[in-house]
Amino acid sequence: MNNIDQLCVLLSNPKNLVFVGLFFLGMLLKATPKFPDWLIPHVVAAAGIALGLFLFGGLSGAVLGFIFGCAIVWGHQAVNQPFNAITQPQQKDTK
Repeated sequence: MNNIDQLCVLLSNPKNLVFVGLFFLGMLLKATPKFPDWLIPHVVAAAGIALGLFLFGGLSGAVLGFIFGCAIVWGHQAVNQPFNAITQPQQKDTK
């Protein structure tokens, strides 16, 4: 099975599509210069809820979309925060 076939199998599940779509939405918002960073988790979570309702329907779809949105933001921060702490030494206060 080649890489394209594996990708097709992975993306054939709607839950995986929501997860990947929310990830790219978050990255797109992060790359937008005038978009405030504090608003990204809210937009990603709201988009997750909307996609969950659209694809899966009902309260369970909304909850699933919300969890996906939160997991995307948490996962991004879980990777970036340690990396930033290693590559950018903290400045000590001289007070």
